[in-house]
Amino acid sequence: MAFTAALITLLAVLSQVTYAQQAAKPQAAPAGAAATAAVPASNPAGSLHEALAKSTPKFRGLFDVIKLSPATVPKNVVGTMFAPIDAAVDAFLKAMGLTAAEVAAQPDLADLMTAYHFIPGYQVSGTDADKGPKKAATGDENFIVTLVKGPGGKLAVKDVQGNVAGVVSGPVKVGKVSVFVIDRVLMSGNYFNSTMAALAYNPSWVTTYGYAQSTGIDKALAAAKDPYTLFVPTNKAWKPIEPELMAASSAATGDILKYHVTPAARQVPRGFQGVTSLPTLLSGHSIKVTSNLTATAPDRYKNNAVTSPGGFSPSSRTLEAMTAAASGTVPVQYPNRFGSLPEAAAANGCLNCLKWAKP
Repeated sequence: MAFTAALITLLAVLSQVTYAQQAAKPQAAPAGAAATAAVPASNPAGSLHEALAKSTPKFRGLFDVIKLSPATVPKNVVGTMFAPIDAAVDAFLKAMGLTAAEVAAQPDLADLMTAYHFIPGYQVSGTDADKGPKKAATGDENFIVTLVKGPGGKLAVKDVQGNVAGVVSGPVKVGKVSVFVIDRVLMSGNYFNSTMAALAYNPSWVTTYGYAQSTGIDKALAAAKDPYTLFVPTNKAWKPIEPELMAASSAATGDILKYHVTPAARQVPRGFQGVTSLPTLLSGHSIKVTSNLTATAPDRYKNNAVTSPGGFSPSSRTLEAMTAAASGTVPVQYPNRFGSLPEAAAANGCLNCLKWAKP
């Protein structure tokens, strides 16, 4: 499949860059894929890699992308893995406008996906949602999943974007890990099918969402063929210039948004290391980047200055979560690396949130 969509990085802009998101050209949301044959009820002697290779080989392939081998997975890891069938992975790739090879070249994206499909420290059962929805913290500590009842009363999984994946089969027991085969890829708040979907998801970005729509910048971004980074002003960041914007033309507001778009998808911090200046879509205007990852904007764009504290980029969220689940301890930086889990903090109907609450 030809690469026709732009992979982007979204960086929140207030007084600092708070976190990065990835998105691609809008596509129709993938429908629930057809069920596959049931997998064995247990595989006590085999590895997690072997179990996934038999039932969901394309999802299993993401382990190779993040260099997660049987030798690196702790033998006594406790948890649950939701593994999408091949048809679901294909639907995800189509919606994202990516090929398998392009995902293989992006270990950060692969790691975000596998981490979000893993529930550390708790083995889900098929009856966990029988008495009502249950929340569970995932290997991506910023986002939960919710176990719900699907059609026919069967277990299903709802992601933070509101999609519901049905359980095709399982659980397969691999040591102390329960594997459920599901019919769609779960979507966290770290990757989206479109730029506008990402902006709409975050309440603090709705002002940018509205300006992107009213100026037509949303269509320009959707039509982009090459990767780019979008610095997203938060609602609070727009406040100081709202009086000026009310009197400004749509084209002038569009120019401000263009000034927040720079070519190439960049991760914090490594995507900005060694960079002193970044071109933008606003012709003749660039962003200066200092050595401590502070971007300053000249002239009338000074209100849109961007500052990053440096961020944190682990070698693998998935391995982090598995290692913590195996040892029963929580690494210092885990969870709440970028934000908080209000549902987890309340632990209201949450299966493993107290265990993973911030110390």
